[in-house]
Parts: sequence; C-alpha cells; structure tokens
Amino acid sequence: MDTSYPWGEVFQLRLLSLLAQKPEKVLEIIEPQYFSFPMQVEICRVLKEIYAKSPKIISISRTTVIEALRATVGREDAWDDYKQTVKRLYKIPVPPDVDALLRQATEFAKEARYKEALELAETHVANHRYDKAFEVIQKAHTSASHAGISIRDLRDSLRKQMKEPPKEVEWEVPGFFPARAPILFAGRKGEGKSYLLQALGKASREGGELTKDLSVKKKRFLYLVREGVQELYDQRFRELEFDYRKESKKFQLWGPWMDPMPPKILEAGAPYREWAKQLAPCSIAIDGLRRFFDGDENSSEVMDPVGQELTAWANNGASIYIAHHRGKSKNVDSRGSSAIEDFVSVQYVVEALREGQRISKIRIRCVKNWYGEEKALLLTPHWEDGKFWFTGGEDTEAEDKWARDKEKVLGQTSVTEWTSRTAILENLKGEIGKNRIIEILDSESGRNGKLRAKRSSKPGAPFEYRRVGEAEADSSPDSGEEE
Repeated sequence: MDTSYPWGEVFQLRLLSLLAQKPEKVLEIIEPQYFSFPMQVEICRVLKEIYAKSPKIISISRTTVIEALRATVGREDAWDDYKQTVKRLYKIPVPPDVDALLRQATEFAKEARYKEALELAETHVANHRYDKAFEVIQKAHTSASHAGISIRDLRDSLRKQMKEPPKEVEWEVPGFFPARAPILFAGRKGEGKSYLLQALGKASREGGELTKDLSVKKKRFLYLVREGVQELYDQRFRELEFDYRKESKKFQLWGPWMDPMPPKILEAGAPYREWAKQLAPCSIAIDGLRRFFDGDENSSEVMDPVGQELTAWANNGASIYIAHHRGKSKNVDSRGSSAIEDFVSVQYVVEALREGQRISKIRIRCVKNWYGEEKALLLTPHWEDGKFWFTGGEDTEAEDKWARDKEKVLGQTSVTEWTSRTAILENLKGEIGKNRIIEILDSESGRNGKLRAKRSSKPGAPFEYRRVGEAEADSSPDSGEEE
C-alpha cells in the first residue's frame, strides 16, 4: 500500500464509516466514483441509494447494508470480502474531531472531481473536441471553487454584513444604468451599440453628460474589445473629441492590436475580477461579448460560468456594460442561451432608425430592469465637421405605447389558461401590428411564441410566465390545460 497518498484505503474506509453512521455530514460531498477501490465504490453506491429512497433515515444498520449488498454482489467468492469490509466500517468509531475529517473529505472530493474531469477532457482532446475539453475543465474548476464552505463560514460572512448598513441602489445614469450591475445592450450589426459604449466611456471619465439632462457618474473606465483595428477606434474617439491616450490613468482602451491582447473572460490569469476590486468604483465595457468566451453561446453550460464571472466583477465594484448581438429573428431580444438574459440585471434592445444609409435615431428600449422601471431612450446622433455627439433623452411616448400594447396583448389570456399566438393575432387584427404582437409575446414567453399563465394563489395577482423549451413547444398542442 502506498502510504504517501493521503487518500488511501484507510482514509476511504473512515469516510465510508462516517457516511454509514453520520450521513448528514458527508452525503452531499462524496460520490461513489470518487473511491479508488471497486469494493468501496459499490458500498458507497448502496449507502447513497438507501438514503435516497429513505431520506429521513439518520443512520443505516450493518445488517441493512449487508442485505442490500447481498442482493447486488453477484460473485459468491467476493461476498465474504464485502461482508468483512462492512464489519470493519462499523468498528471504526466516529472521530471526536469530525470537522477535520470533513475538511479532508472536501479535499478528497475536489481531487477526485479534477481527476474525473481530466480523464474526460483527454477523451475529448483525443477526438479533437477541444471546446468540449475546455468546458469540462472549466466546469470542474468552477465547482471546486465553491467546495469547503461550511455553515459556520456562512454565518461568519453574514455577521460581517450585519455590521454594515444595507446598501442602496446607486446609478451611473439615474433611472437607466445602475452601478455595480451587468447591463446588456443587444442589437444587430450597425445599430449603434459601440457608439453608445464609447460615449458612455467619455462621459464616465469626465463626469459629463451622455445627453442633456442625462449625467453620467464620474469614475474609471476600462473599454475592452477583441476585434477591429486601432485606426477605427482612434477615429471614433477623435469624433467624440476625446483623446483616450492622454486619459490613460482614468480611461483605458484595450484592443487586439496591443500586446498582450485582452484575455477572454474565463482565461487563466485574466485580471478583470481583481482590477474591478482594485479600481472600484469603476466601469468595464465589453464590446462584443461573443469574442470574449469559448464554446457554444447557445449552451447554458458555457454561458453560466461566464455569467458568474461577470457577476463577481459587479460584486467587486464594477458596472459592466456589455454589447451583444440579437438573434436572427426580429423578435428575439438577444442571441444565445437564456442564461445570458438570466445573469444580466438590466437589458436593453438597441435599434437604429435610418434615413438612407445613415442612422437618424437610436432607440434603446429596456426589456428587463431588476432595479426599477423599464424605461426607453431615444438618441439622435450628430456628425458635423468630424465631430460626433448625441442629443435626445427619455422616450416616454414610445414606452407608454409599448405598455399600452403589452396590456392589450396580455389581456387576451386569463389566469387559468394560456392562449395560442394565432388566436391572439386574430383577436387583435387591425388594432396592433402583427410584428408588435409577436414581439410582445416573444418577450414574455420565449422564442416559441406561446404564452403560459400560472394560476396564482391570490385573486388578482399578476401573471407568472415561464419560457417553454423548444422541444416542449414542438410536442405540445396549440392550446391546452393550465399548469
């Protein structure tokens, strides 16, 4: 036996003994595949299976374990070894210092997860599935970073918070862009997302105005981009009459022409989270979210870690402005997994109105705001003598019309049932344009266009909606029973 390995047979037997006698301590920490010896893998599997069937059991007797194993162990010659091992388990006393064993169990589980992930990643690499290999490693790293947190740690953290006063919502731009939050601007190519972020950067650095009566809080600003050439951005900031190079102590543009180029959000050694903490309060703009991560943007497994990382930047003191593309369909607010919309606190749809080839106005409509009202902006860009600026402000007329249209559309469904999109279109023919009806339905129920209402326990309470997955939408009829 290799005694230099800290998680050897003796330790694994102690862990199984604790699982049998004090399951509440380690039931959620260990899994059968973590064990190195086939016999211990099978015993762990049986123990967890018994607890899963009877979760109120506080411990399992030796007889119960032996009987369960007898039913699963096929080889007669191996049965005596299993029986002797179970007897050994119940002779091992529960240690007085259980916390020390739990800390070791957590490290053991972490190492086992890493090993399991590496083996799976090697398989993906051998088959040239490099994105999948990256996903596996990243997922293992993320789960391991949360290991080892005890109830005592949680209580201590809460006590520290109790000494501080409750935090009020701060605003970068009052009523529109909150501080310390991920904010998404979704629009198609050429809709003006980059101009908006660049104007915000200039105003943030100077403590100036985005437009008249829309002041921006003064703070440090980091503008990140992984595509385009330096000449383009130099021209853009000349148009804004802002020399970002002279403002480098407070405003930093980091582009792909620089060495090193900006790392991706989850790249090893990426400094953004630490910078957010060091420079707080600050703002970080990501111009082109898709360029800042690997993998399939339609996968929640890919996007969840990205969202968790951006949320960590916000918790460290940064306001996060994110430019992202909308989907191919006119009625999809943002492209990719719904996990993207889940992690952002505020989401805007950016739409350009054109006269010929040139943008005449940019409408910025809020479709989600955890902190307040969903407001809209209507900005007019100006280009004169090589200079660029915005005028305009809150678009109350457009927002009021959207609210009235939304009320009409959602009024077609009741608290007890959902109504098909076809029926709603037919009922509102002539009152509201077809595209607007579809846009409202999709913003409320997802890409499939089906609106579901959930019965509320309180009469008159607002509807609760949920997205219906594509597979479910395809398999369900066009009208149906309540959920």
